[in-house]
Amino acid sequence: MTSNRVRFCTSQLIACTLAAGGLSFAEDAPDRIRGTSTVACCFTNGTCRDLTALQCLTAGGRPGETGTLCGTFDCGGAAVACCFPDGQCANLQPDVCLGVVGRPQRPGSTCAAADCRPTESACCFPDGQCAHLPPVSCFNVGGRPETGDATCTEIVCESITVACCYADATCAMLSPAECLATAGRPQDPGSDCEITVCQETLAACCFPKAACEDLIPAVCLARSGRPNSSGDLCKQASCVSDVVACCFPEDGSCLPLSPLDCFNQEGRPQESGSTCETVVCEVVPGACCFDDGSCLVLRRRVCREQGGRPNDGGTTCEKIDCDPTIGACCGPDGLCTEMTRRECRNADGIFSGPGTSCSAKECVPTLSACCLPKQLCTHLSPRQCRRQGGDPHRGQTCDDSLCLP
Repeated sequence: MTSNRVRFCTSQLIACTLAAGGLSFAEDAPDRIRGTSTVACCFTNGTCRDLTALQCLTAGGRPGETGTLCGTFDCGGAAVACCFPDGQCANLQPDVCLGVVGRPQRPGSTCAAADCRPTESACCFPDGQCAHLPPVSCFNVGGRPETGDATCTEIVCESITVACCYADATCAMLSPAECLATAGRPQDPGSDCEITVCQETLAACCFPKAACEDLIPAVCLARSGRPNSSGDLCKQASCVSDVVACCFPEDGSCLPLSPLDCFNQEGRPQESGSTCETVVCEVVPGACCFDDGSCLVLRRRVCREQGGRPNDGGTTCEKIDCDPTIGACCGPDGLCTEMTRRECRNADGIFSGPGTSCSAKECVPTLSACCLPKQLCTHLSPRQCRRQGGDPHRGQTCDDSLCLP
């Protein structure tokens, strides 16, 4: 309820304060907010009541514009299960789900019954190699997921090389990922060093929180920046902050991140313009499996503290199989070991499922660049990197400029 109230105030660009006595607005708030006229008030279950804006927000609803009434206003329907690319789920209204890059399920669905698990399919790499991974994991390790349920035995992954230009005007034929990893600038598909003229020029490079620095585009990309496509320098360019509040369902914490960085760190990006000061990140309990096959509904942190294996928030023990059977576990270094799901998670690995075997599993290394304090860089899994207070850069390797401020 608090999240709805604060989110409404932020979306309307007005100041409001939550206190023990209720909700109060700044003196410059619009008359329709401070007034006593009734408007259509929408609730998450799709119902509507004619209330004043203050009554609506106090009840946890979302007030419409002045003059709207429930008889002629569309509240967008009841909440449904909203699946995210990382396999997580939240019960949201369809329009809200789409606004946070989710995939709304059929009407009447809930996270307790919805299956949001990402399916594995063929993942092609620039060097022509192929592995079976969920689409999000494929993107995170620099691959290209194939459409449908294609398998590596059914398709041929072509090796992709392009002309790679460097700051000294030299050129090499490399895959786009290898080019970026070596501070180069990949050219268009089909380009060749024999006919490509490499001429590097500085351009505005936009970073999160609207920071700007004049850099060569390749260096800008290597430092997770966004180069200006028109070639303008920082004096002429305008960098718009793409940082939003990123909620972590594991412990309810929040970090200001771009939507892509939020997904890469297993968080849930909130709506555009949100901040950690105005968003309440909820912790939803879910089914917690133990090594003996038993199950309890607990919060993720409590589940781990008791030696359990947490599932997605909103799941119930009736819908979860807590079979402790061992299976194939792909470690961050790309090696495969057969162990329980809990042992695999503790080793920062990816569990392939009970009963799977390493003899039939292809593992892809997930170690990537990790920027530590004092501009140090090493190669760790994203989880290991965050545990050491670092900033993970999935799919990238350490170079001389990656971790510079």
